[in-house]
Amino acid sequence: MQIYGIAKSAPARQAANRHSLGLLQQLFAGRILLVSPSFEAYGAEKVRLRAMGRPVDDFDLMIGCTAVAHGLTLVTRNTRHFADLSGLRLENWIDQF
Repeated sequence: MQIYGIAKSAPARQAANRHSLGLLQQLFAGRILLVSPSFEAYGAEKVRLRAMGRPVDDFDLMIGCTAVAHGLTLVTRNTRHFADLSGLRLENWIDQF
Protein backbone atom coordinates (compact mmCIF):
# COMPACT_ATOMS: atom_id res chain seq x y z
CA MET A 1 0.00 0.00 0.00
CA GLN A 2 1.31 3.40 -0.85
CA ILE A 3 0.81 6.78 0.83
CA TYR A 4 -1.59 7.91 -1.92
CA GLY A 5 -3.60 4.73 -1.49
CA ILE A 6 -3.87 5.35 2.26
CA ALA A 7 -5.02 8.93 1.76
CA LYS A 8 -7.56 7.83 -0.83
CA SER A 9 -8.93 4.93 1.25
CA ALA A 10 -12.09 5.20 3.31
CA PRO A 11 -11.53 7.18 6.51
CA ALA A 12 -12.46 4.15 8.59
CA ARG A 13 -9.65 2.12 6.91
CA GLN A 14 -6.88 4.73 6.93
CA ALA A 15 -5.47 3.87 10.37
CA ALA A 16 -5.36 0.14 9.54
CA ASN A 17 -3.82 0.87 6.13
CA ARG A 18 -1.16 3.11 7.69
CA HIS A 19 -0.38 0.35 10.20
CA SER A 20 -0.04 -2.17 7.32
CA LEU A 21 2.33 0.20 5.54
CA GLY A 22 4.44 0.47 8.70
CA LEU A 23 4.68 -3.32 8.91
CA LEU A 24 5.67 -3.53 5.25
CA GLN A 25 8.34 -0.86 5.74
CA GLN A 26 9.75 -2.77 8.71
CA LEU A 27 9.77 -6.00 6.73
CA PHE A 28 11.80 -4.43 3.92
CA ALA A 29 14.02 -2.14 6.01
CA GLY A 30 17.55 -2.28 4.62
CA ARG A 31 16.42 -4.18 1.51
CA ILE A 32 14.97 -1.37 -0.57
CA LEU A 33 16.96 -0.28 -3.60
CA LEU A 34 17.93 3.35 -3.80
CA VAL A 35 16.86 5.05 -7.01
CA SER A 36 19.40 7.87 -6.90
CA PRO A 37 22.12 5.80 -8.66
CA SER A 38 19.76 5.53 -11.64
CA PHE A 39 19.13 9.25 -12.20
CA GLU A 40 21.89 9.70 -14.81
CA ALA A 41 20.76 6.67 -16.79
CA TYR A 42 17.12 7.77 -16.46
CA GLY A 43 17.82 11.15 -18.06
CA ALA A 44 19.91 9.70 -20.86
CA GLU A 45 17.40 6.92 -21.59
CA LYS A 46 14.46 9.32 -21.60
CA VAL A 47 16.19 11.50 -24.20
CA ARG A 48 17.29 8.49 -26.28
CA LEU A 49 13.86 6.83 -26.26
CA ARG A 50 12.02 10.04 -27.15
CA ALA A 51 14.42 10.63 -30.05
CA MET A 52 13.56 7.12 -31.27
CA GLY A 53 9.85 7.91 -30.97
CA ARG A 54 9.52 5.23 -28.26
CA PRO A 55 8.82 7.11 -25.01
CA VAL A 56 8.38 4.97 -21.89
CA ASP A 57 6.15 5.79 -18.93
CA ASP A 58 8.17 7.62 -16.25
CA PHE A 59 7.61 4.97 -13.58
CA ASP A 60 8.50 2.12 -15.92
CA LEU A 61 11.60 4.02 -17.00
CA MET A 62 12.64 4.57 -13.37
CA ILE A 63 12.08 0.89 -12.54
CA GLY A 64 14.13 -0.22 -15.54
CA CYS A 65 16.95 2.25 -14.94
CA THR A 66 17.10 1.26 -11.27
CA ALA A 67 17.55 -2.38 -12.29
CA VAL A 68 20.32 -1.40 -14.72
CA ALA A 69 22.08 0.81 -12.16
CA HIS A 70 22.13 -2.04 -9.63
CA GLY A 71 23.08 -4.72 -12.19
CA LEU A 72 19.83 -6.60 -11.69
CA THR A 73 17.49 -8.53 -13.96
CA LEU A 74 13.96 -7.16 -14.11
CA VAL A 75 11.35 -9.90 -13.86
CA THR A 76 8.03 -8.82 -15.35
CA ARG A 77 5.28 -10.10 -17.58
CA ASN A 78 5.09 -6.66 -19.14
CA THR A 79 8.30 -6.91 -21.14
CA ARG A 80 6.88 -4.73 -23.92
CA HIS A 81 7.14 -1.60 -21.75
CA PHE A 82 10.81 -2.26 -21.03
CA ALA A 83 12.05 -3.79 -24.29
CA ASP A 84 13.79 -0.66 -25.61
CA LEU A 85 15.74 0.21 -22.46
CA SER A 86 19.47 0.03 -23.04
CA GLY A 87 21.37 -2.55 -21.00
CA LEU A 88 18.31 -3.93 -19.22
CA ARG A 89 18.12 -7.69 -18.68
CA LEU A 90 14.50 -8.85 -18.76
CA GLU A 91 12.88 -12.13 -17.80
CA ASN A 92 9.24 -13.13 -18.03
CA TRP A 93 8.61 -16.02 -15.65
CA ILE A 94 4.90 -16.23 -16.47
CA ASP A 95 4.88 -16.68 -20.25
CA GLN A 96 8.20 -18.51 -20.68
CA PHE A 97 6.71 -21.89 -19.79
